[in-house]
Amino acid sequence: MKDLRNVAFRCLLVFCLFAVFGCARQPSSFKFVLTGDPRSGLSRWQHTLKQMKDKVDGEFAFHITAGDYFEDDHSTLAKDFYQALKAEFGDDVIWYPGVGNHEVQRAQDDLLWLRQFYYDHLQGKVNPGPKGCEETTYSWDYQNAHFVQLNMYFDGEKYDKDLGFTDALIEWLEEDLDKNAKPVVFVIYHEPAWPNDRGGKESPAVI
Repeated sequence: MKDLRNVAFRCLLVFCLFAVFGCARQPSSFKFVLTGDPRSGLSRWQHTLKQMKDKVDGEFAFHITAGDYFEDDHSTLAKDFYQALKAEFGDDVIWYPGVGNHEVQRAQDDLLWLRQFYYDHLQGKVNPGPKGCEETTYSWDYQNAHFVQLNMYFDGEKYDKDLGFTDALIEWLEEDLDKNAKPVVFVIYHEPAWPNDRGGKESPAVI
């Protein structure tokens, strides 16, 4: 998409993607963690969090997760992963959760929980998304970077696992990026832009 000139990152659909930002010599440097698809097991998630804490020096500014917590048998839910995150990093840990396709198909328990999470923890601290999707699409600034968490399963009227990038979402994103003054931008969403056989979409909106 032509207006995504500042996008520096797209989220790949992997169990865990570690992102460390900045240079250690710069006083403004910081570290953050990006994860995705933790639904493969709570014990694996707990192990991954412990590895993060044990192997990386310093504290993380915040954690981002790009969706897919929910299993159909309810064996994993978003709230369980948030509790594990707090258990490892403390009650004050900052988390920016996103929505994956599993949250918007069949039972939508996690989607309801994530929308409430916005009001409990993020409202007033982030820029809300388009109407009807304010709680699951949002953006925020941190130091010299701008972050966007996109819910690609909302078309301005409903949530649907097959939607992809809709006009309502793209219009909001363009407006958000037009307002941005930060030199570095990270746009996070659930499905990878590439390769196509791993879920990436052959769409001008992704390129």
